[in-house]
Parts: sequence; C-alpha cells; structure tokens
Amino acid sequence: MHQRAFLDPSRKVKERRYTSDPTIVISVQDLDTSTSQVPCDIRGLLLVKVGSKVPEGTLIGTAYPDEILARKEQADSDDFSFEDSMDLDDSNNPEKTETTLPPPSAFNPSFLNLDPESGISLRNFQIQVAKWATVSDIILYLSDEAERDNLIAFAQLISEAQAAFRKLHPHIPRYVTCIVKDKIDAFLKEAPHIIAIPPKGIEFDENDLRLKNWDSNFLFHESVEMSMMSSASIIGNKSKNGGAVWLGNSADVDGHAQLVYEYLSAENLSSADVKQAQEVLLSRNWTLYVRCAAQNQFPSFSLLDQYIREALSDDLDSNEKAPSYSTLGNTWSGAMIDFPSSGTVSPYPNSEEDLYSIVNMCKLLYVRSQALHKGHGAGTLIFCNDGYTETSLLALAYIVYSTGVTASQAWADLHVKYNRPFFSFNIDSLAITTLQPILLKYSPAIAGSAYDEDYGAIYNRGDLSLLSTVNPWDDREEWFEKMDGSFPSRILPHMYLGSLVHANNPEMLQKIGIKRIISVGEYLTWAKYDNIDDDGNIMRGEDITTQEYSNPYPGITKIMHVDNIQDDGVDSLTDCLSKCIDFLDEGYRLNEPTLVHCRVGVSRSATVCIAEVMKRLGVGLARAYLFVRVRRLNVIIQPHLRFMFELVKWEEQHRRSGKGWLREVDWPILCREIAVMNRAYIPG
Repeated sequence: MHQRAFLDPSRKVKERRYTSDPTIVISVQDLDTSTSQVPCDIRGLLLVKVGSKVPEGTLIGTAYPDEILARKEQADSDDFSFEDSMDLDDSNNPEKTETTLPPPSAFNPSFLNLDPESGISLRNFQIQVAKWATVSDIILYLSDEAERDNLIAFAQLISEAQAAFRKLHPHIPRYVTCIVKDKIDAFLKEAPHIIAIPPKGIEFDENDLRLKNWDSNFLFHESVEMSMMSSASIIGNKSKNGGAVWLGNSADVDGHAQLVYEYLSAENLSSADVKQAQEVLLSRNWTLYVRCAAQNQFPSFSLLDQYIREALSDDLDSNEKAPSYSTLGNTWSGAMIDFPSSGTVSPYPNSEEDLYSIVNMCKLLYVRSQALHKGHGAGTLIFCNDGYTETSLLALAYIVYSTGVTASQAWADLHVKYNRPFFSFNIDSLAITTLQPILLKYSPAIAGSAYDEDYGAIYNRGDLSLLSTVNPWDDREEWFEKMDGSFPSRILPHMYLGSLVHANNPEMLQKIGIKRIISVGEYLTWAKYDNIDDDGNIMRGEDITTQEYSNPYPGITKIMHVDNIQDDGVDSLTDCLSKCIDFLDEGYRLNEPTLVHCRVGVSRSATVCIAEVMKRLGVGLARAYLFVRVRRLNVIIQPHLRFMFELVKWEEQHRRSGKGWLREVDWPILCREIAVMNRAYIPG
C-alpha cells in the first residue's frame, strides 16, 4: 500500500476494502502517506559485534554498530546525502575495509536514517540492515576482551536509539538491547553451529569454512560458483592423437599448475592419487596457454610463425626451440600468448597484419592440437578471468576456421554441440561474420582450401581487399541477423533466462532447442493473444492473470503469458509463482526447455528462475540467487526488494510444509551481501 503511495504523484492512495466479491467495495479511505509508516507486527533479532571487523570471532547474522548507528559527522554535515551513506558504511564498500570500528564517541544515540527524502527506491539493499535494526531486539557481543568498555557504551547508544525511535513511532513494540558477557569461546563450546568464523588461535581451513558458511562473503561464493560453471571444456574437434583446444578460466590455470606441482613432487598424494593426477594431466596435456584480455594486443607475426613451425614438427618434445617462457615449470612447461578480448576487435582490421594475426592464431591452435607431447595429443587452453566473456571472439573464430562452418553455425555449435556458456557482443558477431570468408579460405576442414599453401604463418597475401568485395551477410541466417550478440542464459538444462529481444526471435530459440516460453509481463510481437483485438490494442484487466497458448509458432509448443506484472515494486509475483513452476516442471518432464523472460531478463523473470532453482535443486535462497546470478553471465540480475522478500516468504512457506530448506542467511544480511556484490560491479 505504501509503495503505491510513493509511486502516486498525489502522495495519497485509496485503500479499498472488499467483500468476498471483488467487484463490491464496502469502504474507501484516504490514506495519507506523507510520513513513513513503520510496521508494528515485526519483532526481528540482530546480532551486533563490537570491536574488530576482521572476520575471526564472528557469529552468523552479524552486523556492526556503524551499520545501524548515525555517526556524528552525518548530523554535523549539511552536505550529507543518501548516497554518502555507502561511503560512511565501509562494510558495504569492497574497496574500503576497516579492521577496527570508530569508538562509541563517534556516534549519536540514533539509528541511521537512509531513506530517500522523497519517492522510493526499489533496490535499496544497502539500507536494509539499518532498517531492520529499528524493528529488532539487538544482542551485542565481543570478539576481543579489550573492547569490554566499548560493549557497554555501544549498548547504551543502541538502547537510547531504540527509545528515541519509539518516541517517533509509539505504535511499535518496545524492543530491547542485550549484551553477552561471555567470550566468543563460549559460543564455540555451547553453540558451534552459529559460529561463522572461529576466534583467533583456533585452526581452521579458511576456504573450507567459507564454502560451508553462506552467511556472508557472497563475493567469494560468487567467484567459486563462476569458476565451477566456466571450468575448462573442449571446443572444436579432437585430433586423431587426442589433442584438443580447451576453453576455460584463470582458476583452471592455477589449479592445473597446483596439480602439476603435486604430481611432480608427489606431495601429500597416495599412489592412487598420483595415477589419477597423471591421467588428468595427460587428458588435458596443455602446452600452450592463450590469455585473452581487453588490454592485450595482437601477437606478432614472428611469434606466431615460430610456434606454428614448432608445432608442425609433430613432436613438441623433440623440438630444439624452447617456449618463450614457462608457466608451470619443469618438464610440464607451457608457452603463454596474449590475445585481444571479445568486444574489442574491429569487424574490419586496420591492417593485413591484424587480419592475419586472427587467422594465424586459429592456425596455431589447430596445428598444436595435431602435435604430440609426451606421446599424447597436445592441448591448448584459451582462458580469461571469468571464462566466458573475453575468450568468446577467439573461440568462435577457431570453430569457424577448424570445422568449416559459418559464423551463425559456430554460435549455435559453441552453445549446443560443445555445451559451453559464453557471452558475446554484437560487434563480435559482425567481426566473425566479416572475417568468415578469410577464415574459411584457409580452413583445414575444407577440401581445396589454402591451408597448405604456407608452411608457417600466413602473411601478405592481399586478403584484406577481399573484405571490401564480399558481403558478409549473403549467407546469413535470419535469426542470427536479429540476435544482439549473445544467447539467453542457460540456468538449468530445462530453463533459460533471457530478454524480450530473445523471446521475439523464435527461429533462434528453435536453433538452440528452446520449445516453451514464459513471458512475465511482456507481449511477444509474433504471438496471438486472447486479450488483443484485431487492431493490436491490449485489453488489460486489473488482476494478475496467466494464460497458456499451445503451438503458437512452428517449433514452439507452448507459451505461458503472465499479464499485469510490472517491475514497479507494486505488483506481486507470489500468486503466479506456483503456476510458473508447474509450467517449468511440465517442460522438464517433456524434455522441452523453457525460456523465462521479461523485458531485460534481470528482475521479474530472474525471480521465477531463482524459485525454480530453489525447488529443483533443493537449495536455499542465497545459493539459488548466486546460482542464477552467475549463469546470467555478463548481465547482473536485479530482482527488487519486494520480489526478493517474496522469495524469502516462499522459502519459508516451503519450509513450513516440510518441502523446503533451512534458511542460511537472514534478510538484512542477505540484502547487505547483495549490495556488496552490486557495488563491486556497479561502482558509484
């Protein structure tokens, strides 16, 4: 109700009370919303740690005094604004991490008020800890005995802040402030399950504990999930010797190096582990590493020519020329080459040297996969930090070159045939399509090509002029022309998350195997709906409705349209969530993958996908949120606060019915961690 009021320019809203017949109104009341209304039926609990902000000695669900109390400089400054709060609260800023708190004297006995002066922000995740404190009993504890005096002082400040807040809002309950006199060691003895990070002096495996603890440090969990999702896999065809080109991330390089070290030193490995490590190393057999990054330039002709000639000697072990430098050491050395990132390469190269750098890089990847190393086919790893963005251009160019397919088919093959998550830009599709004639001219997969005309690298053949005489779009497929560069995101094998642009490209959906669509609040230009007249006018009702349409398009078996859902903080997804999940389950059972979309694919449809991951994988909201977030690749999901809270209640509902999962993260901490992650990608 109050969200509607904030969104209403008149700042007033009619509150309607209905009988069981929703068409009959029995009372109408004007509701003045000029002042914020604090709910009177919530009694939360918030743990506050006093002392050091280092992670050791921390309980789950922990906040800090500077997240909930107003600092004196805020009250003294006329220039303080809502945006400044993120700078003053360093816990929400990954670039500013205090290890100690300011003393109690730096704070006023009042809660932080971070609400905007007017209107409402639907994604104020960073203020939820402070808001939760106003409706919670608060328990303060110590991590360092030296902070005992500050414990009492902060408790006094918070107790006075509670009293002052209740004076402004007398309808709310009387909340209390408590202190725990025991040291953190007592918690470890009596309730170890609520320890997030043990106190200093207690030995523990930091990474192991972080993986088990989902209460905080979402950035760490995101990086782990990302590394797993984009771990190394083969693209293109394996050679007869078993050599291949792999696509992966930076963690693959680090993990491979660690495995090599352990194998060579046999450190902490049993004989069975040594054998398994050897099998892994030989199955990959990486001897070349191609690092893609935005700041990289094209490799020189001389370097590519050298490596191509070395690889064409068939046996890399017997080659007298050593790699440029070693990345792994000892006998498992590997050459490292830098290459430009996706999204940075012009569709029309500035020079023949740039043009042939792309073609020769593809040739090097191919000939290395045909060579032997340690008696096995040699492997190459193309990698970047996230494993799916900066490498896409080179990976797609290599598929065109090595398999002889068109650019559009390379996109489909990388996604479907090689089952690879990747994100590409619109400029990448133009670049590969433009370069396609040159890549195919020298392709080893096409009989009669110019592949064998040069023993080493290709140079100065006059092919740059060919780009101006050949129309790269002559053999294009219509779906590829309409695509914005990247496919919808595969969240689970039976569920994709995407945008309205994706949904309005049914030929593309068929190409990658999508057969069903859930449209959340948006209409498809190619579909026919019951509530659209012959002139194309939409006849909307007042309530949220769902309607299913069978066989709406050749190859698309069914659409579910959810009407009257906007991303405005007013409309609720709760009532239609179960129907969407049932629709997804039907597609799962029929082996018909479903695209879930709204307009951009970050809020309404992302909420549906998070709910499906929770139910399908049997995980809580925090894990499901990160699972979907990582697999949306370069697009950051942004369900607003109402949708996220609906997911919290949906999780709670399933837990009460015996079908759900224990809550791993409380609401204010969940919001804080989301804000931290968002700040890491969207600074300012």
